Amino acid sequence: MGYILPVVASTARLRQAADDLSKNLLRPAAGEIDTLDQLPTDHLAALRDSGLFSVLAADAPIPLVFDIGESLVAACLATGFVWAQHQGAVLRLLSAPGPSRDKWLPPLLAGTTIAGVTYSGLPSHGASLRCHRQANGEMILAGQARFVTSWPWIGLLIAWAYNEETDRVYAFAVPSPQEQPETRSTTLTLLAANASATVALSVGSPSGTLADGGWRVSPDQILTSIPGPSGTKTPPASARANATLGLGLLAGIATDLQHVDPRSAEIARAARTNLRNRLDVATGDASKAEEIPAARGELLRSTMDAALALYRSTGSTATLATSLAARRVREAAFAQTTATTLEERRIAQG
Repeated sequence: MGYILPVVASTARLRQAADDLSKNLLRPAAGEIDTLDQLPTDHLAALRDSGLFSVLAADAPIPLVFDIGESLVAACLATGFVWAQHQGAVLRLLSAPGPSRDKWLPPLLAGTTIAGVTYSGLPSHGASLRCHRQANGEMILAGQARFVTSWPWIGLLIAWAYNEETDRVYAFAVPSPQEQPETRSTTLTLLAANASATVALSVGSPSGTLADGGWRVSPDQILTSIPGPSGTKTPPASARANATLGLGLLAGIATDLQHVDPRSAEIARAARTNLRNRLDVATGDASKAEEIPAARGELLRSTMDAALALYRSTGSTATLATSLAARRVREAAFAQTTATTLEERRIAQG
């Protein structure tokens, strides 16, 4: 992870806090949250007050960050999704230059600043956000970022942008992106997790060309850069982190199934345990890296199978748009194309 954070939180306490929050607030309210365009502020406050933004500063951050991510996603997909984007920003800052770490890690770990991430500059994501270095050393960012989660609350956006001249991709720390000039946001209506307040961004002129302006960022806002070809593939550690979405949903659906179809619930729990173990082993052993897309593809299939089992077992009331079963089918469908690769989706097809 690069820089090692001072320990400020207990793994046991944070795990219990996540369990309590999921049980007492997130799961009971998940049906209502599913109908909203934005998370209520009390959900974000509850994450902050429970210390759950500080998991990467716990005494055993791995696998705690996966455990808590799964717990939150299982209970309320939108809340878990917002939390996960924030943790992605924290992870990036751990390997950033010292001044950026010192400035941003304290408020992010405390939850007083909410962070978001856009990977739109990576070649694997279309390289639709571009950057260009000016003679004075400043960078100009312009283009499109298709999916930016937590837009109303973001105090810091980690924005990846591609530089065609150097064939490198840069990660920038952009504070208060809503206040940046030449920024246009379009609210997206998502199939699930709609309360995550996800938008599409257009930066600069409508043409999206760097010559027509955009965000101006100073050199000290550069967190890292990678060669363009490195941005075409998902690193094993990122692929493992992204699997939190499917593993959490599968765990949540298994809990739902227990009330209507115990046998299918057992199948879902067994699949989740098996797939998580396979992913953990493959992530920790470079010789088994090829197992990651296979396990993630099977996870996609198992998550949808479990959601459909819940839908069928629920009966006719599942056809109500607001039913738990209908929501879980939408959430499982959402997971099929969120932070997944074409190879994984093909494996899920069978």
